Amino acid sequence: MSAQHPPRWATALLRALVGRGRDGDSIVGDLHEEFLELRARTSGVRAGAWYAAHALRLGISYARPGRATLERLVLDLRFAARGLRRDFGFSSTIVATLALAIGA
Repeated sequence: MSAQHPPRWATALLRALVGRGRDGDSIVGDLHEEFLELRARTSGVRAGAWYAAHALRLGISYARPGRATLERLVLDLRFAARGLRRDFGFSSTIVATLALAIGA
C-alpha cells in the first residue's frame, strides 16, 4: 500500500459488490477521499485498516440487487434465535420431531 492509495484488495472487493456505474463510482470515490483525509492525520497502516473495514461494511450494505447479503443473513439468524428463546419448549419439540423424522 502506498501513501496515496488504499489497499487494492479492499477496493476490488468493494467494486465487485457495489458494481461499476454512477452509484458504485460515487461510493468508492467518497471512501477514497475519506481515506486520504484520515491518512493525512494518522499512519498509513491505521488508515488502510479503516478503509478495509469500511469497504467491507459498505460492500455488504450496498451490494447489487439480486445478491443475498451477509447483512440480511445476520438479520434472519437473529430473528430465528429470538424465536427459539421466546418459545423454547415449542422450538425444541419441533426440532426433536424433525430430527426423528429425518433420521428414521
